[in-house]
Amino acid sequence: MSKNVLKAKLDIIFKKLFSEIFDSVRYVKLETTDDILIKSIRILQYANNCVYILDPAQKTIFSFDANTGKYLWKIQNAGQGPGEYLFPMDFDIDEKNNRIYVFCRVQKVQEYDLSGNFIQEHNLQINGYSFAYDKDVMYFYCGNNPQWLDNQWKNYRLLIYDKKDNYLIEKLPYENNPQIGGVHTYGSGDKAFYHYKDKVHFFSPYSNLIYSLKGDEMKVDYRFDFGEFDFPENTDRSLYSKEELDEKNNAHGLHLCWENDQYLSANTFMKEIFYHVLYIKKEKTAHVGDFYNDMDYRSIDLVQATNDWALGYLSASSCFKENSYTESYYKGKTSPLIKKLRTEITEDDNPVLFFYYFKK
Repeated sequence: MSKNVLKAKLDIIFKKLFSEIFDSVRYVKLETTDDILIKSIRILQYANNCVYILDPAQKTIFSFDANTGKYLWKIQNAGQGPGEYLFPMDFDIDEKNNRIYVFCRVQKVQEYDLSGNFIQEHNLQINGYSFAYDKDVMYFYCGNNPQWLDNQWKNYRLLIYDKKDNYLIEKLPYENNPQIGGVHTYGSGDKAFYHYKDKVHFFSPYSNLIYSLKGDEMKVDYRFDFGEFDFPENTDRSLYSKEELDEKNNAHGLHLCWENDQYLSANTFMKEIFYHVLYIKKEKTAHVGDFYNDMDYRSIDLVQATNDWALGYLSASSCFKENSYTESYYKGKTSPLIKKLRTEITEDDNPVLFFYYFKK
């Protein structure tokens, strides 16, 4: 067990301001044409000065220049033949070897170069939700979906495949919930992995643990301690339905995690409310509360971070419209940056990237 037990204090008055963490923000408008129009975003990832976006509605991965927003290429190979796919769920980037790996649920993993050219496919019929790749090893988060392995059904939340030596390792066994079956995956729409310091890190919505993965080795790096709001020790939260979890006061649904040398960030649900969890490494303190965007007064989920910046995005329409949450939380405020942006885009344009640069 990790020594890094992060005692996360639930403090209703805790409000960490963006301006306390970041010193500036830059937006990038993604190029929009009739042929380059994003309908939805499941995964957005930065690598090699580019952003890659999985649009599940179109079964397409788009690539844009992260500095200018210029469209570069797309992968759009829906079908059942060689080099084609049915259900793209996730992807990951191997920057060193100029590769993008696209995980296609219950079908295969497609391998392309970073110009969008098809290389090969790996026929792994894994029923999963999230995917990561690192040094010839593929990681699959399967939630509570049983897998057909060795001519039998098996229940493992994490599968690790070594493509070089062609072997599969099973991790995190579980029992099915007899009432809701084996397909309950709380928070399955979010990525369950992030990269930090030459390792893949994995987190499950069913626990307060964050693991580091190196090859087929797995160890706990962090454990969030939510005190009185923790589930009792050894409780399998997957035995509850999503509705039952939401009704409880206990912390659950860990998602949207990222880490750099200054911070470890995550989101969770507690007392039927969405909370942000921020661990400040220098202070060795973890707080649960509000992460208030006082720089542009928009609710932006930060999906990835380096030591220099954190990356989020907004749909173009969200830059114009005030939703009920924005109106109540930010009291209808509009920043000069958003006002300027509104003169440069329309509500029908592609999403806008926001890079928030950390204070040093």
